Amino acid sequence: MATGATLYVFRIDLADQDRNQYGSHSLKVARHPSETAERMVARVLAWCLHADERLSFGKGLSNPEEADLWLHDDGGDVVHWIEVGEPEPERLKKAARQGRRVSVLGYLRSQPIWWQKQGGAIRQLKGVSVQTLPWEVIQQLATDLPRQISWQVMISEGMLYITREDGSTVECPLETLHQG
Repeated sequence: MATGATLYVFRIDLADQDRNQYGSHSLKVARHPSETAERMVARVLAWCLHADERLSFGKGLSNPEEADLWLHDDGGDVVHWIEVGEPEPERLKKAARQGRRVSVLGYLRSQPIWWQKQGGAIRQLKGVSVQTLPWEVIQQLATDLPRQISWQVMISEGMLYITREDGSTVECPLETLHQG
């Protein structure tokens, strides 16, 4: 019998000074059995960076036809398609045809190599933006995650400050590789 997804609940107090977005949010995040804790954390941080009440998590690894996160308009059309990791340019091209805006949030140790190989093709795509977070910070945030997590996330001038329940704050610089 296949193992099902594990549900995590993130309580996020968000202060995004760059976009003037503030609020408390409860995110229910299903972690696929083959998904790493680091990837799940990156998906949550992607949600924080693009926070909107209508922004939802896709089925991710269990349905490759869906975005990791996406925002639909009232008519059901994709307004914003968000990928986490190192997507192939063809996937981003397909996403750009479906969504008005496409964002990539990289977090893997191999991100510089991926960008060196794929950056040229991605730069040619209209409306595709690429940002990256340091692998070491994502690893630190993903260590020993309980099933219920409370974070205060402040975003200011390209830096994320994540304060955990124990009071410790993790600084996470956001690097923009391409603004489409």
